Amino acid sequence: MSRLEPLPLESLGELQMTLETFKKRMGFIANSGRIMARRPKIVFALGDLARAVLEDGEVSIGLKSCLAEVISWKSGSRYCQAHFANNSIRAGVSPEKFAELWNFEESEHYTEAERSVLRFAQNTAEIPNAVTDEDVVDLQKHWTDGQIVEILATACYVAFLNRWNDSLATKLEDLPKEAAEEHLKDTDWSAGQHGS
Repeated sequence: MSRLEPLPLESLGELQMTLETFKKRMGFIANSGRIMARRPKIVFALGDLARAVLEDGEVSIGLKSCLAEVISWKSGSRYCQAHFANNSIRAGVSPEKFAELWNFEESEHYTEAERSVLRFAQNTAEIPNAVTDEDVVDLQKHWTDGQIVEILATACYVAFLNRWNDSLATKLEDLPKEAAEEHLKDTDWSAGQHGS
């Protein structure tokens, strides 16, 4: 049960349009946004950040969604693990490739460029941060400086969502729960505190 309840959709007024942009990408309106709606400026800012980080740029939304999945696993955010499993598949990552995410270093489904991103993502999620000069040099073999900024911005955006949703035990919506049950079935995923 969420520690703060999501506001009813019909009460969101001007925020409904912003939350609808999330729905286009994810297939549903997230309870986290409906909780944040108590402070509309935060929802608007997060919507702008989500568009800038996830939708604009040169790095594919599929890779950014896989990066987000890796970070969410590292942080233990069950809510975000389910969300980014859903987002990865919706972004066109094949179920076979997604299933190999936990074995990306050896998997033929991932390129060296993608591996460099996923290694970097793992190290951004460590506490304390474990990114090294070597990680950045590895990224620079495959990505421009602008793309590296985009990759790191995605990692930081996801870290915010991980903290937000775990702190509030945000209740998991049906669509990402179904995606997690299907695409994370070979892991130890459970809804945990985010279940009903």
